[in-house]
Amino acid sequence: MAHVSRKALFETLPGLDSDFHVVDARKPMKVATTQADVRGAVPLDPHNCLFARACRRRHKEAVFFRTVAYVKDGPKTVRKFCVPTAGQVQILALDASGVAMAGCSIVLRPPTGRQRVGGCVGNLSHGRRGRRASAKVMRQRAAAMARLAKYRRSLATEAA
Repeated sequence: MAHVSRKALFETLPGLDSDFHVVDARKPMKVATTQADVRGAVPLDPHNCLFARACRRRHKEAVFFRTVAYVKDGPKTVRKFCVPTAGQVQILALDASGVAMAGCSIVLRPPTGRQRVGGCVGNLSHGRRGRRASAKVMRQRAAAMARLAKYRRSLATEAA
């Protein structure tokens, strides 16, 4: 999932207040393209992408990256969506060759799990395995290590 800084998002979407909030979308959103969207699409420009132009036609400003889309929902709110595989293929084709297909439609879906705003990013240490042990568990480990050391000392004295 692409990470976009708040500053880049603020500069890309016009009409946003500086204290805007990025929230996860709750419902899927269908985006259908037309020939006019294809003619005006600009490769490597997330604001003038094929699907961003289709969203703008529906009176919603949007920025489309390869795997994530941000759709403006008021002056202080931006909704985050996940771009499906079919949309990723269209975006890559437009960026690579400058040619896109008209009449295609995709359904942007709400992010799930680690894709959500504030979700875990990076390695698995952020997940369940990386949590710090509680004080009780630490005491139990220390007691077990002390018993093990005592046992090893007793074995060493018997062997000597």
